[in-house]
Amino acid sequence: MNKQTDSGLNQNYTIDENTSSTKEEHSLSVNTPKKTEDISLNQKTSEPIQYTREPIVNRPDPVADFLKLYDYPNMMGVIFRSDSMATLSYYDQAYQLYKDKKYSTAISLLTNHQNDPQSRYLLAHCYLLNRQFQLAAKIFHSFALDDFSIYYEDACWYYILALYSTYPQSETPLKQAIIDFADSVPDQYRARLKIIRAVCRC
Repeated sequence: MNKQTDSGLNQNYTIDENTSSTKEEHSLSVNTPKKTEDISLNQKTSEPIQYTREPIVNRPDPVADFLKLYDYPNMMGVIFRSDSMATLSYYDQAYQLYKDKKYSTAISLLTNHQNDPQSRYLLAHCYLLNRQFQLAAKIFHSFALDDFSIYYEDACWYYILALYSTYPQSETPLKQAIIDFADSVPDQYRARLKIIRAVCRC
């Protein structure tokens, strides 16, 4: 009887061990498809996980970091034409506000003088630094289309930068702007342009 009981116990123990092992293996086999299933869902709704996450980690946030690519143009402090003292006074005041980073106040002064190219160009920079990127891009684009403008080359760069500031939402117009205007970007901005091209892979 003891032998049979021992044998029965051994038999039961063996069954329990195998059952436990089978449960563990079954549990693993159940969990593994769930992970695979989650990945496949991500692949259906967007790009594969490894593809989408890597650029986000490695690239700067355009909205947060575009100022690192921005440079204050020297030419905006120069008056390129004769004008009345009243007009010079408003422009000097707006330019000082721009230098003091009081962009909203400068914008309120400049919006009434958009027929003046210099005022419009300063206004575009104030829009850009005030994070009104679409308004900035619109003005910079108008200068970038006019290769007779004294602001033409700089505007090509700042138009690209304004579009980059809202990337990836602006991916299509940004890539087109790089195709159209990259060759006209001044040498001093070439290294910064390379950063943008690396981010948008174009």
